[in-house]
Amino acid sequence: MQASLYEYLKNTKDTLEQLIVADDKAAKLASSVCSFCDITPFVLPDIRAFYGDDIRSFQEEFFAFKTVLSEFYVCKTKKILITPIRTSLLPFPKPELLQYKTIEFAQSLPLPALRDDLYYFGYEFLDLVELQGEVSVRGDIVDIFPINSPHPYRISLFDDEIDSIKAYDPHTQKTINEELESIRILPAFFYLSHEQYAQIEETVEESEHN
Repeated sequence: MQASLYEYLKNTKDTLEQLIVADDKAAKLASSVCSFCDITPFVLPDIRAFYGDDIRSFQEEFFAFKTVLSEFYVCKTKKILITPIRTSLLPFPKPELLQYKTIEFAQSLPLPALRDDLYYFGYEFLDLVELQGEVSVRGDIVDIFPINSPHPYRISLFDDEIDSIKAYDPHTQKTINEELESIRILPAFFYLSHEQYAQIEETVEESEHN
């Protein structure tokens, strides 16, 4: 497979932006060939969910799916989206639903507005953040574990201004001393406005499924 793909990529004049493969193993092999040919590969996970399944059981795969797809959408270099065949059968969200929210040091950001954004983005509000897709608000401290990050962040506010942004260890709750200039937060669900969220919520409530 690798030899055939290499020959195709080297000789074709067509623009190939998506490659459908059998599974995760084939995706990794195809990714190495694309990198060798100076094409940026974006590998989607092999999601084995079927219509009607409880997607909470596939949360990790769906977070990875949205992260990779969002990065693919914004990439401006020569690129290719490598998709296992089961994943290719899913409906893909449009780029505008996978926008990042950027939070920067010294930015003016009222806490109620931030809470609303994260709520409409599908983040789960808890007392303690341990997993991707979770957020906690304690006074002027916001802990958030973006789905596009390997670790959570602690955002400190002074009135409506962001005073500091630091990564921290979710097990010890201790921050990493280095302060960050900015972070990007990808929606845990989709990039929705209040109106869009309310419309989806109404559709869910009227659904015949449980």
